[in-house]
Amino acid sequence: MSLSSVRLIIATVLGLAASAALAAPASAGTAEPSAAVTPAPVSTGAPAPGPAGPAAVPPGDTRVAACGLTPTNGTAVRRIGGTGREYRVRVPAGLSGQVPLLLALHGGGQEPTVHENASGWNAFAAEKKFIVAYPRGSSLLNAPSWQLDRGSADVTYLRNVVDDIARQWCVNPKRVHVAGFSNGGQMAGRMACDESDKFASAATHAGPILTLECEMSRPIGFGVSSYEGDPLKQLMEGQRDAWLGNNKCDRTPHAETGPGVVVGQRFDCPANTRVYWRLYQGGGHYWPTGAQGADLRNRMWGLFVNHPLP
Repeated sequence: MSLSSVRLIIATVLGLAASAALAAPASAGTAEPSAAVTPAPVSTGAPAPGPAGPAAVPPGDTRVAACGLTPTNGTAVRRIGGTGREYRVRVPAGLSGQVPLLLALHGGGQEPTVHENASGWNAFAAEKKFIVAYPRGSSLLNAPSWQLDRGSADVTYLRNVVDDIARQWCVNPKRVHVAGFSNGGQMAGRMACDESDKFASAATHAGPILTLECEMSRPIGFGVSSYEGDPLKQLMEGQRDAWLGNNKCDRTPHAETGPGVVVGQRFDCPANTRVYWRLYQGGGHYWPTGAQGADLRNRMWGLFVNHPLP
């Protein structure tokens, strides 16, 4: 594939996500049940609300004070001390012990609030008892989008988001996961490739990453999905095959089913890891809605539950 073709593919992925909010069915942002989003005041390092903690902590400082699980009473907006970069975080009521954390990454040209409303993760997090955060990419290309290069500022930022949340709430360090849509799915792939010391497992919907620079330190559980009507479907099939190669998986698929699933497959890989592939009927370049949206969340979460950090 020529360099110009690669650039065209990346530009297509970024651009399609930006138009998804307009092109997707009206239900894409409203059909999934989710708790009301009530943004809290922007903080400068202290929880909003949450247990007492340091006012501002430099990025990369992973010291953990006495943590708590005070709910955010909606979705809080926080800034990472020393950088000023924002992210949104939802801590449901009723959590106990050390809980999982999911970073949910928006598509290209899509604000985190759009993905938050369309993805249905808030209500799902309240049901399954985990924390979900919605970071914001910094790329100026079709902003907001994600810087996909190895060691980019967004790679560091996502690690800092995890550390900031873990300083304020009781996060299980072995159960930090990342999932994204479109360009956000590409970024999830980047974190799985290069940051598997921090992220236990990952999944992408409609977001292929060019895995030529994927330097994995271990096999990692990874999920890949697409609509059959998505113009990026072929690239997503390539993404599936790339992860089978990355993880050195057995290429014999085990069949899976689900609502509106045309093809469901699971592949077994070394170190008890797995890769799944899910192709949904119909659709286009947007996050699944209705029963298909519920199926995708459940399948992603099933992967995450079964693939903590070793």
